[in-house]
Amino acid sequence: MAAKTADRIAVLDGLRALAVMLVLLCHGIRPFWEDLSQPFWPLGPIDPASILINGWIGIDLFFVLSGFLITTHLLGRYFDEDRNHMNLRSYFKHRFFRIAPVYYLVLTLVCLGFFPLYPYPESADNLWWRYLYHLAFLQDYLPSDITVVFWTLAVEMKFYLLAPFVLMGLLRLTFMRDRYSVIIAALIASLALRYLSAEFILDPFTDYESYFLKLRSVFHLSLDGLLVGMLAGLAWKDKMMRDYLSRPIVANAAFYGGLAVVLMLTLSGPLVDLGANLFNKVFLVSVLSLGFGGMLVGLLGGCKGSWIFGNKVVRFIGLISYSLYLLHLPVLYMAELVASRFVDFSEMSVQMMFVAYMPFFLGMSVLVATLSYVAVERPFINWSHRTILKHQQSGEAEEGKKADDIGDGGEQHG
Repeated sequence: MAAKTADRIAVLDGLRALAVMLVLLCHGIRPFWEDLSQPFWPLGPIDPASILINGWIGIDLFFVLSGFLITTHLLGRYFDEDRNHMNLRSYFKHRFFRIAPVYYLVLTLVCLGFFPLYPYPESADNLWWRYLYHLAFLQDYLPSDITVVFWTLAVEMKFYLLAPFVLMGLLRLTFMRDRYSVIIAALIASLALRYLSAEFILDPFTDYESYFLKLRSVFHLSLDGLLVGMLAGLAWKDKMMRDYLSRPIVANAAFYGGLAVVLMLTLSGPLVDLGANLFNKVFLVSVLSLGFGGMLVGLLGGCKGSWIFGNKVVRFIGLISYSLYLLHLPVLYMAELVASRFVDFSEMSVQMMFVAYMPFFLGMSVLVATLSYVAVERPFINWSHRTILKHQQSGEAEEGKKADDIGDGGEQHG
């Protein structure tokens, strides 16, 4: 039974790989698809390239994974047997050294101009102050203008701080249905708060930049994916619910139902770039999170085709996904220069230019991310494990380390 469970959890590396590749493809196609009001690859009534330009939804998948993994890690490693006390010192140490070292490194290198072709930070104005609030993970409420993707780390870090206390409160409730009800109520409250903010609190807007700054990147308005992940984590730790989710008909319905929701949204065209309507402002993140939550529990339950997400190559991408997420934007510009030295783009269509460019971008991104993972990320993970596990019995320590090797390949990525 344990091996079977481990195999199922391993497929989450495949979901991480999917999440980070969606983000990379989104940023990779954007320079080539200049007029988003026109189709890029028309195929009858749909444009498959819409999935790529909407690849920012990979962040919502990352959030769902984070909510699930943090919940299951807290329940599985940091609570005592009676679930009355939690080893917060070990938890916070592990979380900080899982996220901060490689993030601080990339942040510092960008500010020092280590990536000369990279147009960020946009200016040197108040760079010291911007650097300081990025160090403090405040770039969700303040502008994420050193590297735009850093906003998700601020959201993640705040969630890491709050999650153990939320979970301790939930565990005081006797019945599982009450715990589920609290999270569902929090999801509804999050949606309601976003509606109130968009319609009554904030000044009216429809452009993407305002949507990003006022709604998308703000912690208290970005909780949907994290809450869906927590709900899935609680369910998976409940034996009765886990047995139910592991039924083939349930697992298949959850995964393919969630996938259908995500595809219907992403194939409809650019979702927010051409304007933020009421659905985009209020409901889009919730629907995407629920779709990805369905895919998550379907994979956990062993749905048909789940072996694809456990493929070794896919799992490797999931393993380096955090470094890949942090470093791919600086690499984007270096890859353009390298590609131009090997490929003559002058007589290509814009679609063929994109196809010819992507192997350079993806290959260089994976190479740099692998170096980052081996030289920075993995050593700090190993060190934080040693400092935590030395206080545990050897059998529990080995089991916990195996679980984290499966689950720590990028809770975020964040």
